[in-house]
Amino acid sequence: MQGRGLAKILVVEDDENLAGVLAGDLRLAGYEVLSVKTGLAALELAALEHPDVVLLDLGLPDLDGLEVARQLRADNAPVIIAVTGRISIADRVDGLYAGADDYITKPFALEELRARLHAQLRLRRPHNDAIEIGTLKLEPHARKCSVGAAEISLSTKEFELLEILARRPGRIFSQSELFERSYQDLEPDSNAIEVRISAIRRKLRQAGLENVIRTVRGAGYAFRNSD
Repeated sequence: MQGRGLAKILVVEDDENLAGVLAGDLRLAGYEVLSVKTGLAALELAALEHPDVVLLDLGLPDLDGLEVARQLRADNAPVIIAVTGRISIADRVDGLYAGADDYITKPFALEELRARLHAQLRLRRPHNDAIEIGTLKLEPHARKCSVGAAEISLSTKEFELLEILARRPGRIFSQSELFERSYQDLEPDSNAIEVRISAIRRKLRQAGLENVIRTVRGAGYAFRNSD
């Protein structure tokens, strides 16, 4: 993953006016921007240029945007942000299952789009640095979690959730936000986030760490700040 200012963005949008506005704004923000109007062109250019992010309109004139997302994801894809006028929960879930990392609905503010891009690029940037908070140590590149000398066995999704929380101690993450970052095997009304948080707490407690993740009633979960 390239740094934020050098990231390559592929805009897939058949509305020429919108595509031009997006490309101009993103270039001013320091991104390298490529633009195409169809799904087939997007797949061809992505294979050649290997963009960091694809802003993908789901209502394309040739291939359905969901199919484009699936094919991009099958090729060890870049970040995919679905850009669309589809606003229902079912449409959002379909997009996430197809491989989108995030979802923004039209009309939207350019500031919000830039913020989402920045957040996704930050998440995808390789984190070879370990996270150490007290006796807890996370090594993302090795998917290793330990408390002191004891290694903790976490599932892939449990590790992802713990890493998200531990990277921003004190920051509250809503269940819906955590859901969208761990969507692949979840249903919108599932309690899987709650179940996984509970499992993480239990495993850390067994290793001697109590009350590391707090529940903020009506808001979500947060990793406790270091005292």
